[in-house]
Amino acid sequence: MTIVDKIKLTLEMLGGVASLSEIYKAFKIINKDNPSVPQPSIRARIYEHCKTLDAYRGKDIFGSIYGRGEGIFSLKEFFKSDVDAKFIYELKKSRINLWNKLIKKKTIGNKVYITNKLNKKLNIHKGERGIYRNIKNTKFSMHDEGIAQSVLDTGKVYDDVLTDTHLEYHYPTTSQKTTDNGEINSLKVAEKYNVPIFIVLGLEKDSSKKELRFGYVKDHNDQRKTVLVEFVKDKKLIFSPKFEEITEANENEDDLPLFDKNRKNGKGYSKRRENNQPKFRSDVFKHYIKNNECAVCEINLFLDAAHIIPVEKRGTDNKQNGIILCKNHHKAFDDNFFKIIPSTLKIEFIEDQSNLRIKKTDIKHLVNKPAKKYLEWRYKNY
Repeated sequence: MTIVDKIKLTLEMLGGVASLSEIYKAFKIINKDNPSVPQPSIRARIYEHCKTLDAYRGKDIFGSIYGRGEGIFSLKEFFKSDVDAKFIYELKKSRINLWNKLIKKKTIGNKVYITNKLNKKLNIHKGERGIYRNIKNTKFSMHDEGIAQSVLDTGKVYDDVLTDTHLEYHYPTTSQKTTDNGEINSLKVAEKYNVPIFIVLGLEKDSSKKELRFGYVKDHNDQRKTVLVEFVKDKKLIFSPKFEEITEANENEDDLPLFDKNRKNGKGYSKRRENNQPKFRSDVFKHYIKNNECAVCEINLFLDAAHIIPVEKRGTDNKQNGIILCKNHHKAFDDNFFKIIPSTLKIEFIEDQSNLRIKKTDIKHLVNKPAKKYLEWRYKNY
């Protein structure tokens, strides 16, 4: 892969448009196996493939959205015009700048709180619907339904799952289907262009205030009708789902860790926490996207992302350490009523199978499979 190809992937990870400094940081991740490529070489390749710059002598791949000397570049295939790329870039920056101001002024105990009055003044979220997209200010030539600006999560209506790092947010399902679809699409546009959104959380003890978080849409699942939002921590760059695609393409099963060293064996573990890990759930359902149903009975309701090496044994949250099971068969799996033979993928029954209602004899039907090393550990230790 050439430097130009890696720059294109870098810009995809950043949502199609970014500053040179952001491109340099992201390029290091793409190019971690060859970190010796200097920044001037990256900049030179961009200049050579940007028609508006004097150094142009290749293909017209990158756009300089403010002209010469500003250092903001877009991936032309991502946009109809530089106007659209500029709109996305300025929308990102305006939200990031607002968030940075709020962090400085409204943080209490590492959490950001705003009054309903300030929320109204800043127009962060409007109305009682879960998704706010401010269509007038966020629509552009490629997407006239707008880009999601914020989501409201009161914890009262949908089965959303909230942790310190992620939110699993369910699609709206109201009588206003056209509006619902527009709002869902506005979240998907935010995902594609890596545009950050605000997450507004209701407070049980004080209805005059809201907790505010800031993050990026990392994934969506139309079958499960959910989106995954990752919260910004310590101003870390968060990339679009393209980053996961690149990582997965280079993933070698032999290099996958069996255990999460940051977990303390058996301490601080709860079954509730295992079932409510938004990132793990999202990754597992995405891994088995063509088989989003229980792996042993084919039911497509009441599904869990089950760990093969359990959390209490410090099992990793890698998607290949997961399998989709309905709640009944998740419990049966955890209680060792059945297990999976690593070499054949056949289901082996340990306890009486007559009441388990398992329809499958193996899991060979899964398009993507769990990693063999996780199945081997469980088969040996359970």
